[in-house]
Amino acid sequence: MSGRSAMIRDKSPYALFAALAVLFALPAAVAPQMTHDSFWIDVSWSQQFTALLRTGNLYPRWLPWSYGGLGSPAFYYYAPLSFHLTGLFGLLGLSTYKALLAAFGTAWFGSGATMYGWLKARTRAPLLGALLYMVLPYHVMDFYARGALAEFCAFAVAPLVATGLRDTIERGRVVGFGLTYSVLIMTHLPTAVIVSVLLIGPYALWSTRANPRCLLPVLYGGALGIAGAAIYLVPALTLQSFSSVGALWDAKFLNPANWSLLHPELWVSKSYVLLFAGLAASTALASALLSIRQWSFWSGWTIAVCLIVVGLLPGFWSLPVLKAVQFPWRALLLAEFGLATLAASWRGSPVIATATVLPLIAFALVMGTPANPMHGEPMRPLPTGDVQDVIEYLPRGAVGPNRSPRDDLLTQAAAAARAHPGSSFPYPSVMSRCGDRQVAAEPTGETPLVVAPAAGCRLTVRRLTVEWVGLAISLCAMLLLARAGLARGRTRMPCPALNARGETQLKTLH
Repeated sequence: MSGRSAMIRDKSPYALFAALAVLFALPAAVAPQMTHDSFWIDVSWSQQFTALLRTGNLYPRWLPWSYGGLGSPAFYYYAPLSFHLTGLFGLLGLSTYKALLAAFGTAWFGSGATMYGWLKARTRAPLLGALLYMVLPYHVMDFYARGALAEFCAFAVAPLVATGLRDTIERGRVVGFGLTYSVLIMTHLPTAVIVSVLLIGPYALWSTRANPRCLLPVLYGGALGIAGAAIYLVPALTLQSFSSVGALWDAKFLNPANWSLLHPELWVSKSYVLLFAGLAASTALASALLSIRQWSFWSGWTIAVCLIVVGLLPGFWSLPVLKAVQFPWRALLLAEFGLATLAASWRGSPVIATATVLPLIAFALVMGTPANPMHGEPMRPLPTGDVQDVIEYLPRGAVGPNRSPRDDLLTQAAAAARAHPGSSFPYPSVMSRCGDRQVAAEPTGETPLVVAPAAGCRLTVRRLTVEWVGLAISLCAMLLLARAGLARGRTRMPCPALNARGETQLKTLH
């Protein structure tokens, strides 16, 4: 009987995570379908991705029904795993929108479960910290205000990366870190960049400062993690010139340096800047209050992340790679990760702990409804048909300065598509198949933005060499990770291990 009780006790946290995820997602399930911000593109992509999975295409990259049937290379550039999740629910029979909500709910549950794994056996109140992580404002806003599926799924992966990194530092095991880092990259690349710079780097440097040699397994695991994601990264990085993805880097709204409190003259939206600045300030204050009894690595780190979010570290968001993350407030994921870790480690009065985070929870509850004030209008449809896509995956030249679609060219493309059934936007993978032969698809003549099949042929999509190269690199990385996992030996070098409060403990591992 005692064994059964222990089993129930072990499973009860996960039942709480599931209940909380259902509770927070329920308003969206009973409300009219949300189409604002990223929801409309989540639905469009999920519908096509699932349909392609159903045909046996395990990694769909070209979406054939976007832009009125002219097609989109969205998943040559966008990380796919969150849409594999919606596809799984779609293959189980759910409608597209219900599958999308199920994916959000699963990620919400997953963020609690993985945070609990990070905190368990290291803190006084791991369950409290995991539940808090699930309900902090940016978590809720990422769903209800933004509909950011991939970024929301990253909430569940980030604690896994932290846990794997800790295991690598303390025991020299690279498997967990390498695998979860790959998963994070293939879930949401901007979040992976932020986690790499603001979590993996500082945490590894701090915890190995007594013995820098302990960084070697971290570097190896990180390299394998990046290589493991090569199946996505190699095409995404090498095919930039064939689409309008570059328009992202020129848009003022998508430049993270333009959201800094230091430069109000560059603000695109004053209300957004002040909103996220308020959240960062509240998170930093709560972290400071929870550190009164004992300052730790996580105390200083969380406050530093909050300062970086609001742009108080000059030049940070203009650094190479970091300037491509689009929004600095994405780093609030890590600030809330740090606050939840501190709350779980708090040894003082529970009343004080509750009072420090109560304003943040109250704001999250206000945001946890489909009718909250953050919602905007759905994005303007493009003149190329009913099934829409975002403008950055239009052909090169179809997007003008400051991310403005060239309506004249797109209208010509729509007319050409109507005149030439079976036509498509041009892309290296789009070919004209004539029996057993594949030949390059040629422009229709009316516009270079549309290609048509040759007489008696049809357009097909082939796998590119860079896709096979990326797959080969990923398979090699997975084999190396498997080899590392099967190795019985462990590092014998003494490595400093951080407990949840960031206190250094020197452990000799055998």
